[in-house]
Amino acid sequence: MFELCPKTDTHCCFCGKSRFNPAIGESDNITRLFCGVAKGYDGRVNSLPKCWFKMSKNEKAKYVKIKNVEYETMLNSGKIK
Repeated sequence: MFELCPKTDTHCCFCGKSRFNPAIGESDNITRLFCGVAKGYDGRVNSLPKCWFKMSKNEKAKYVKIKNVEYETMLNSGKIK
C-alpha cells in the first residue's frame, strides 16, 4: 500500500505490490504493482493505459471488456487454472 504509482508519479493508497502473476494464476518470484481499484482479472498497473481515476467511463468499460476476453482465452487454452 502507498507505493509509487508510475501512472501518476505519486504515492497512491490503491497501489500495492504482490508476487501474484495473473497470466498463470499463481505466485512467482517477480514483484508486480497492482491497482486496487481497477476491475477485471488483471489489475497490474503496467497493463492499465492510464490511471483508473483518470479514465472515462467508456475507457474503463473497454478495458474491462478486453481483459475479460483475454481471461476467457487464457482459461480456454489451459494457460491458467
